[in-house]
Amino acid sequence: MGRIPIEQEFAALLRSDLHGFIERSFYELNPTTEFRDNWHIHVIAHELEQVRLGNSTRLIINVPPRSLKSHCASVAFPGWVLGHEPSSQIICASYAQGLSNKLASDCRTLMMSKMYKLIFRTRLSSQRPALEELITTRKGFRLATSVGGVLTGRGADYLIIDDPLKPDEALSETERQRVNDWYDHTLLTRLNDKRNGRIIVIMRHLHPARRRGVAPGARRSRHAGRDCRNPGFVQLCRPISTGAKSRRRRHGQAELV
Repeated sequence: MGRIPIEQEFAALLRSDLHGFIERSFYELNPTTEFRDNWHIHVIAHELEQVRLGNSTRLIINVPPRSLKSHCASVAFPGWVLGHEPSSQIICASYAQGLSNKLASDCRTLMMSKMYKLIFRTRLSSQRPALEELITTRKGFRLATSVGGVLTGRGADYLIIDDPLKPDEALSETERQRVNDWYDHTLLTRLNDKRNGRIIVIMRHLHPARRRGVAPGARRSRHAGRDCRNPGFVQLCRPISTGAKSRRRRHGQAELV
């Protein structure tokens, strides 16, 4: 039996290693920029893969700005999910449509790249796919929307909320309530499977008010809950001022921001 070409070996490695895929996709999108690896990227990659595998269905990631959070969760991870499961349905939301479109553009560039096509068999159904919705030939999709956007008639297996609130709006109780109301009454209703559907929230700390999944009085647990009425979130925190790292699992239902 002949030796497997090195290119195929490399593709097989990236197909089984989300962290490696995150790094390689970063260079695909930023060829002249150095990828500065750090422990938090390994942890994020691990927890995102646990979500894809169904070992966890609720994840909150709190990291400072410029920590590659959006690249990991909104660009590489949707491409990774659709690469492995091309019929998956993903809704990605950010505070503004412009930001959502930028992340969708990066994901589209990644999924149409030669590198991606070498790793995965998944293909987009159009050679010029619209940014708002990247559709695969297996009818899976990545839909980009903004907080407050209308999602009537749409369902998803994954909800990815990346920066639901602008920093300058974080001190406004009205704005925080607006985001939480949209999350509760619009976004959550879009899960195809209310019990096993995946929810990922990734953002910086903007306000001392507690986030969804970290309710006042919520007890700590080693295992994420499965009850959709009282969902258990895994919460990852990377502080701004120290090198300390935190990984907590909590039960509860509170506010998103």
